[in-house]
Amino acid sequence: MKRLVHAVLRVDKDEGRDLVLPAGLRCLVSGDLAIAFCAVAVEALTPTVPRLETFAKAVAELHRTHTTIPFRFGCTVESDSQLEALLRNHQVAWLSMLDRVEQCDEYSVHLPPHPESSTHQGQPEGTPGDPQIIEPTDRPGTNYLMARRNTLQRASAVRNQALARAEQVRQALDGLYRSYEIKPSIPGRETLVTLVFLVPRASSTAFLSAVQAASHPVSGHLLATGPWPPYHFTAPLSELESSAK
Repeated sequence: MKRLVHAVLRVDKDEGRDLVLPAGLRCLVSGDLAIAFCAVAVEALTPTVPRLETFAKAVAELHRTHTTIPFRFGCTVESDSQLEALLRNHQVAWLSMLDRVEQCDEYSVHLPPHPESSTHQGQPEGTPGDPQIIEPTDRPGTNYLMARRNTLQRASAVRNQALARAEQVRQALDGLYRSYEIKPSIPGRETLVTLVFLVPRASSTAFLSAVQAASHPVSGHLLATGPWPPYHFTAPLSELESSAK
């Protein structure tokens, strides 16, 4: 049997002995840290929709009542002694992560692709700062290179529009979050850009109101999802993640 890790928790000494856990989970405590896990057979690690949903619900339940470092499905070790070693060896780093995300939830704000409003070819509308699109010549090799260059220039213009819109949204939410990331970091044509925010629970209502206010009739309505455990703002051990079978 393997130990399928769900989350690392911050606990005080008294609480750690009597944690209320989701059904089927156990908890191993070391100092101010605890690690929540369940024992599973290797064949139960094959991801299926029901297993992923059950795992995600348990992690979310832990997050509602504790400050957590959430793990993704498939992170395993072989024994309780290895769990103890993890807590002992990574105590400082994990306590620092828990300080970062304490009393916070993760929210995602999804930005629709920027509307393309010009030519019949579906090219983005030009602006004074955009590069000039080069017209084709009667030379096939040159035409190919120019077409390729035009494609790259249009893609760059779309990326710049997406990043500019993301920055506008971030500025509109300034002061209501602790940290943020943009996904993907280099958006492309027809890409749904997502800003991921670490939001103090005390600011969540104001944050969601600000998201709604930042929606734009031209560049699109913003969609916020959450609250989630802080998956993007904690970094479980890569060697533990790679142990999934």
